[in-house]
Amino acid sequence: MEQTLFDNDPALRMRDSKGRFATPERAYADKAIEENKYLRLEVEKYRRAYLAAGAMSSRYHRELLKVKAELKELLRKTESV
Repeated sequence: MEQTLFDNDPALRMRDSKGRFATPERAYADKAIEENKYLRLEVEKYRRAYLAAGAMSSRYHRELLKVKAELKELLRKTESV
């Protein structure tokens, strides 16, 4: 294999997210930007799941309180009879 002057040049080995040649600093910055975008999407996904679970839990809690009140009323009626 023939060696050239550019074999050890890191600028020619580093690429950005679009596949273009980049300096090591630019390539690492681009990776950080892309990872940040990905993590923000993950945060939004989990935040929405949390909000949905919270709303569902709240609804079931209200239903539980309603059923408990009905049960208490029924028990009070049966005790008085």
